[in-house]
Amino acid sequence: MEGKDMIFEEAAETSLEIVSPKKESNLSAPVNFLKIINNLFASQYHLPLDKFLKGLVETFKLEGAAVYYNHLDYRWQLVATLASQYVPSVKKERFPDIIEYQEAWPAIETSLSEGERVMLTEEEVEALGFFDTHKHHVFCFPLLEGKWWSGLLIVDFGARKPSSEELIILDEMAETLSLAIKRQKREREYLDVSRVFQELLNNIPYLVILADFQGRWLLTNKKCLQFFNLKRGLPSQTFEHLKQIRPQYQEVLDRFQKLIKNLSDQGSPVKEIFKLKTNDRIQWWEFLLIPFKCDSEKRILILGRDITSFKAAQERLLTILENLPAMVYIVHPETHTILYHNSLFKEFFGRSFINQRPCYKLLFGKNKVCEFCSLKNPVLGHREQREIFDEEHNCWLRIHEVYIHWLDKDLVRLGMIEDITEIKQQKERVIKAQKAEVVSKMSATIAHEFNNILAVITGYLDLIKLKAQENPKIIEYAEKILQAVESGSSLIKQFLILSGKSADIDSKDRRYDLNLFIKEQQELFQKLLGENIYLKIDLCEVPLNVDLSRDELQHILTNLLLNAKEAMSEGGEIFITTKKVETSRGPAALLRVKDSGIGIAKKDLAHIFEPFYTTKPSGRGTGLGLNVVLSLIHRCGGEIKVESEPGEGTTFELILPLSMNIETVCLTGEKDHLSEKEKRGPVVSKKTILVVEDEAHIREMLVEMLAHQDFEVIPAENGEDALNKIKQRDYKVDLIITDVVMPKMDGVRLYREVQKIIPEVPVIFISGYAEHILERYGFDEKSFRIIKKPFTFKELLDEVDKVFNRLSL
Repeated sequence: MEGKDMIFEEAAETSLEIVSPKKESNLSAPVNFLKIINNLFASQYHLPLDKFLKGLVETFKLEGAAVYYNHLDYRWQLVATLASQYVPSVKKERFPDIIEYQEAWPAIETSLSEGERVMLTEEEVEALGFFDTHKHHVFCFPLLEGKWWSGLLIVDFGARKPSSEELIILDEMAETLSLAIKRQKREREYLDVSRVFQELLNNIPYLVILADFQGRWLLTNKKCLQFFNLKRGLPSQTFEHLKQIRPQYQEVLDRFQKLIKNLSDQGSPVKEIFKLKTNDRIQWWEFLLIPFKCDSEKRILILGRDITSFKAAQERLLTILENLPAMVYIVHPETHTILYHNSLFKEFFGRSFINQRPCYKLLFGKNKVCEFCSLKNPVLGHREQREIFDEEHNCWLRIHEVYIHWLDKDLVRLGMIEDITEIKQQKERVIKAQKAEVVSKMSATIAHEFNNILAVITGYLDLIKLKAQENPKIIEYAEKILQAVESGSSLIKQFLILSGKSADIDSKDRRYDLNLFIKEQQELFQKLLGENIYLKIDLCEVPLNVDLSRDELQHILTNLLLNAKEAMSEGGEIFITTKKVETSRGPAALLRVKDSGIGIAKKDLAHIFEPFYTTKPSGRGTGLGLNVVLSLIHRCGGEIKVESEPGEGTTFELILPLSMNIETVCLTGEKDHLSEKEKRGPVVSKKTILVVEDEAHIREMLVEMLAHQDFEVIPAENGEDALNKIKQRDYKVDLIITDVVMPKMDGVRLYREVQKIIPEVPVIFISGYAEHILERYGFDEKSFRIIKKPFTFKELLDEVDKVFNRLSL
């Protein structure tokens, strides 16, 4: 231990210099410093700090001494941990376990870093929690390791102030302790390299051979000897000698020699897989040959591992991939060659693509790498998912990809393809249904508000006509305004049809002669189509009273004609024909609309009746027109079918059941003017009517209308106000007319409360759109008397007459 002896000599020289007679000492007795130092170096792997500190305390008559080592805590702050301490048993004070320098001693770190001793102030001693009974003289000596202080030697002189000679000696002792700590670290790091290396070779799970390029074996491990069934004591082997004593491995050894010969030229590692059959058992081995230089001599390191289980796992993986319910493929990361695919993949793409390239051309018909491909920078475990539309197969595909090790390749791309066309279509249907629901709710709200406005206009116009019977000009003006109101009401009904809601059309308004309607609208239809489209109409001679209203027929034919116009941008012809036909459900009307336009593509033909599906440019169509046409036809029990070929036009055929009601359908003529009181039948006057309406304008209008007819009218703002008015009248009310949608208490809740206290009193509902409120309470609209806004004065009085006339019977 030459280095160890040198350290002893340096320490001895230091101690002798300390006790030389040239330096005066105030120590009370001679001290054998060499004994203290020798204790530090007495053990190879253990540093006796306790003995060292005890020697210092007893020699210098100290109150205590301690050694701390530096390190970083979990906050990455420098702290010192107590390594050892010695305090006489009669003393109570102990040194702290941890000193946090950055927080407690920021001012003295610079001095310690420069190797200078530091005397702690009384405040610093107390702040650190060292001692709190009386004043102490505490000194810190840095323990240096090169230019860095790796720890502290702390001594406590108590109340006694040390001499300069004592401090100089302690400086030397701290330096000696630093050398001892450094020696201890070196001795712990010193190991028998050759023994550890051999043990390492014997315990790694690889076959190891170190050879030269002449085929001589220089070093092997235990696994290699077991593989070739050799003994440790066997002399150094060569490949030629081993072939003689182990002929069963001749093929493997020949391949080794050939690979080594090629390695001398190329100088880069080579990987090779061997299939061996030993004792009727098949084994797969993978060998890596690594050439290198050692002391200017060429060497080769051969590493081998048993991959039999890996090969078996790969075979199981191939079986799993083949039976997955998805298309699976493997692509080479550099050449884009398809290395593997399962049978489902082959069935979908029509043929096998194994060992063919490039994948983007074979699979998706592209002339360059797919935009979603990441083969340029493959990373093990990198995953991606894409959804693409395959134009060649006209379907949506979801592609999952991940980079894995595959057979003898470094990295490959494992892909799985799913046909998600049906899933995409289902999602689109859900989204469209949600959109339709939103539009439906908005339409109901808008219709209610607009009908309230139109009801006010209609009511006051009736009052104007009633007051101005002597002035025909004012009556004429009022009629004009009423016609505009009717147009607005019709627009609201169509808006509700578009939203998929009921347009609140009475049953008597749902019977209309299809032929007569087409004749009436022929001129309007021609203007709608323009001058470059010729409209031809061929109608049957018999009336075709279908179960559709005028507004609904208007909507159906307008949509069909506008779609035909879109298909004939350069002009053409449209043919409308009707005839009576017999179906399994009885007589019906056949309405055929045929155009000479560009036709409909096959991929679009199956979707034209879906909501929000449109082939028109953005902003030029909602995709609701044909869906509403389909809804109206199904509502009346009819059918619709379409035939189209690109370039040959489109034909729509509608089967509309004929109405079996024998009532005469009113087709033309103006509405009756306001009836006189005597024309309304035997109505008993001075009846009390409670009018409940939250809209002030409508409430005032109803009150004036009914009061003009000799009724006693009581207004109420909502259901709660109405109940109070009923109680104030001692429950003497003959009729209640109430709105459906109101704040605080709506009309349906008011109806329920009225049924509890005066069930004999009839109730008439008025509403712009009441269906959603009635459905909320589980009521059927047909069970109530409902007047739809906007209504005329005559319609209101007719309903009142029906109530009172029925009661009088």
